[in-house]
Order: sequence, then structure tokens, then C-alpha cells
Amino acid sequence: MTPEFLRAFSPQAVRILRLAEIESSADRSQHGDSVNAEHLLVAMAQEGNNLGAELIDAAGLTIADVRAGRVRPAASPAATAAAKVT
Repeated sequence: MTPEFLRAFSPQAVRILRLAEIESSADRSQHGDSVNAEHLLVAMAQEGNNLGAELIDAAGLTIADVRAGRVRPAASPAATAAAKVT
């Protein structure tokens, strides 16, 4: 990420983005050069003191859970209702 791009973010967000880059590089064999949501979640959990870290903790998840892909988005109320109809 270029310094110009990073100027738009708070210092905490920059730390999270940098941690996500590190996480992505460790995981490069699976995802190539891209930073995915999983990498951002791990970075938020590592940084702590942010909403992402609080949500991961509230869900009872660990960094290992996120890395292993055990994080799934919750179904929307409409999707849940549709599943009950079929």
C-alpha cells in the first residue's frame, strides 16, 4: 500500500491494514497477493480495541478460528424466513 493511500486512514486503521498485509503474505499460497476479509479479521483481532475484535470475541471465536475459516456471516432474517418456507 502506498503512503498516499494510507493517509486517508487513522493510525489504528493503518496498523490493521499493515497486519492484514503480513497475514496475507503468510497465507500467499492460498490467496495469492490479495488481502481478504479473513486477513482483515485476523488483523483486527490482533490489534484489539476495535469493533471487529469485540465482535470476534463476542462470538466466542479465536484468531485460529478465523484463520481456519470457521467464520460465517449470519443469515439475514429474510433468508431465514425463506428457508423455513421451503
